[in-house]
Order: sequence, then structure tokens, then C-alpha cells
Amino acid sequence: MCYFGLKCYTSIKRMCQNGNAVYSVHFRSIQKQLFVALVSQTLIPLVLIYIPSCLIILTCVADASIPYSGTPLSMSIAIFPAIDPLPNMFLIADYRKTIIDYCRRILGKSDITNRSRLPSNQFSVGMRSCIVEQ
Repeated sequence: MCYFGLKCYTSIKRMCQNGNAVYSVHFRSIQKQLFVALVSQTLIPLVLIYIPSCLIILTCVADASIPYSGTPLSMSIAIFPAIDPLPNMFLIADYRKTIIDYCRRILGKSDITNRSRLPSNQFSVGMRSCIVEQ
């Protein structure tokens, strides 16, 4: 996994540094954002699930169990589904801008700098607009 991650990083870095006319600036920016989001989504399960589980298994194998060690593990497994999509929502610029605009619209802020003015039950995602059923 580390080998292919490093290979992906070097190829994206090489592609973005070339300044090749084939790839637009927006495309290169999206590629960088997606790579950072991918790395963060790899680290989240590592920290929340794999490392605590390995520590518990290793202490059991070594016959030196830690009292109350199951509680933090079960809590981290429980919060994992809520935390896992957050990197995509906050590290990718288009998603982040859409979420901020939507939150401002909900809070009633009128000084939103939208790309287009949509009715209050719609919000934009990239190039599409979505209708929120109430």
C-alpha cells in the first residue's frame, strides 16, 4: 500500500509540475485535493480502528491486558462512520464552498457570494443544482 501510495504521489507531483498544456490548472488542483483526501481517509481508519485493535490484541497475546481498554476501541469504532466522510467535505474546495454556502443560506445570511442565485430550497453541487424536499 505504501509503495503504490508513493508511486501515485510521485506521478501526480510530476504531472502537476510539468505545466503540461494538456492538463488545466483546475484539473491539477482537483488531483492534488483528491490525493490529500485519499491520504486522510487512509489515516482515519488506521488511527481509529487498526492501531487500537492491534494494541488490544498484542496485549492479550503478551498476557498483559489493560483494564478498560475495550471502551476506547468501541467508542472509536462507533465514531468512525461519522468522521470518515469529513475529509472529502472539507479538503475538496468545491464541496467545502458548497457546504459553506448552504450553511449560510440556512442561517439566513444574505451576503452569500454564489455563482448563481438559486431559490431557498435549492443548493448547487459543482455544476448541478439540487432541490431539497421539505
